[in-house]
Amino acid sequence: MAAVKAVEPLGAASGEGARVRRTGRFLGRTIRWTTEIISARASEVQLRIVEGPMRGTVTYRVDPAGPGAVVTIRNTGEAPGLAPRWLLALAMRRALTADLRRLQQLVEEG
Repeated sequence: MAAVKAVEPLGAASGEGARVRRTGRFLGRTIRWTTEIISARASEVQLRIVEGPMRGTVTYRVDPAGPGAVVTIRNTGEAPGLAPRWLLALAMRRALTADLRRLQQLVEEG
């Protein structure tokens, strides 16, 4: 994630309940948020945002598709006071699109 500048594991290294604090830049501001693993399976990871300017869940899913894969990222939740909803949606869509392009590039080069 290009927006993330630092990651700090908190407590348990992995598995359900494991937490990570992230620091990043979004809409020109430095923000910090903590996520907790809800579940982790081979094709899907679900996180809960438990601390920071946003609240909600994030689901990362990778499904086989022909010779490649389809990657899906779903963010749901609220970010009261951070920015208007339409601006958040636009900024997140742009950031996620760029991150997925970079992931595709890394996989294809790899």
